[in-house]
Order: sequence, then structure tokens, then C-alpha cells
Amino acid sequence: MRRLKTVALGVLGLIVGLSGFTFAHGHSTPPLRPTATRAPKPTTASRAVPTPPPPIVQSVINWSGYQWDVRGPGGNPSAPGPNYWDDSTNAVSVDNAGNLKLNVWYDGSRWRTAEVDEAQPLGYGTYKWVVGTNLAGQDLWTVLGLFTYDGSATANAVHSENDIEFSRWGAPAASPLTFTVIPGGSGQRRFVPNVGADAPYTCTLVWRPGSVRFTVTGAGGETIGDFTSTAGVQSPNNAIPVINWYLSEGHAPQTDARQSVTIKSFSFTPN
Repeated sequence: MRRLKTVALGVLGLIVGLSGFTFAHGHSTPPLRPTATRAPKPTTASRAVPTPPPPIVQSVINWSGYQWDVRGPGGNPSAPGPNYWDDSTNAVSVDNAGNLKLNVWYDGSRWRTAEVDEAQPLGYGTYKWVVGTNLAGQDLWTVLGLFTYDGSATANAVHSENDIEFSRWGAPAASPLTFTVIPGGSGQRRFVPNVGADAPYTCTLVWRPGSVRFTVTGAGGETIGDFTSTAGVQSPNNAIPVINWYLSEGHAPQTDARQSVTIKSFSFTPN
């Protein structure tokens, strides 16, 4: 009898449990979980792809303690090269470490190049650029120019330059580094046969009345090139320091790829 009662109670508990109650505790049985409706898995086409910010056009930058004018496009290509110059951050920028980044890049229709000109003449003294990019294997057509330039009427009716230039000018056998005083003349140019040292390169131009001395040293202080010119050296007048990164003859890079160079610093010490 006790067993029958127990069975009866068990059946009753089962019926009540199925009706939504637990006989022992009186808590409602959780309702059945509704079937979740999942969003369709996004296809590649439907995924949101971040759009990079548009390049910023800039006429002036502040870098290494100086103000620099950024050379902009003039519509038609212009010397040296000729090239299409670009004043956007695609070509000229300063990174978080304070390095100047210059790019030769392709915009879909033409190659763009970069130049910055320091805003004020500095006069006689020591001009020093530190290049962070190894240039021993640079593209045959790229040119890195570190120089002083006076294009004013006071420069004896022709522009005056003192140039340190890294380039092979499109010729594999050409010297990769050149020192030049312009206007040109006897004894005013020196070719350096190789750039075998590692970067950074310290590139120095010491300008005194009647002389200009060019030196380039490698990361370990070894001398890559050293040349002093005393022939026809101009006075500074309105000369300013300039940095440009461009293509010889406006020719596309041999590698047909973006070309970049990093300038770590510039400094000037008056005589």
C-alpha cells in the first residue's frame, strides 16, 4: 500500500512537473528557449573596410628646429628632372620620432617627388644632414639632394649651389655620390666611387669665404667622401638649405615601386 501510494505520488509529481511546476520546490520550469535568429555572415564585399585618411596638403612644415617650405605642384613638370612635385603627406611627412620622410610615389597617372626648402638664409657656417636610409643600393633613377641654393638675382645672374647628391643618374657604372659647386667650373666637382658604409650617414657642408668642404661619413664614423673646393665659390647671399628626393630625367624608378628616404636631422652652426 505504501508502495502504491509512493507510485501514485510519483505519477502525480510527474504530471504537475510537466504542467510547469516542480513538486518539491514550487519554482516555475523555465520556458523553452526561443530559437535564435542569427544575422547572416557578412561576405567579403559587405565587410566594412576602413578608408585611409586623405593626404593633407601642406605648404610649410616645422622640422628639426627649422621651418621648411614644401614644394608644391606647378601643373607642369619642372626641374630638376623634370618632375611632378607633391606637397601632400604622401610625399613629405614627419613621423612620431621626428624623422623627415620623403617619398617618390605613383599617383595612378604619374610619379610624384618631394622637396623642402628651409625658409631663411643662414649664411656661412656648417650645414649638417643625417640620413637614416641605407643608400648603397638605392634605385638607379632616384636622387637625394642635400644642398644650399640661391636662385635670387644676387647670385651673379645664375643660381648658386653647393651640392651633396646621392644618385647613379640611371647608369649602373656611375659613381653613387657627387659633390658639386655651381656655377660649374674646373675643380668644382668630385665623384665618390662607392657608398659602402652603413647608414646613418652624416653629410656635412662647411662654407667659408672662398671655400666649401664636403664630407660624408658612415655609421661608424668612417669617411665615405671628403672634398674641398676653392674655385669660384660664391658668397651665401640668399642661399638656403634644401632637401629633395626626385627622379633623374623624370624617369620612373627601375624597380617601378615607391621609393622612400628618411632624414633624421638637420643642423646649422654659424662660423
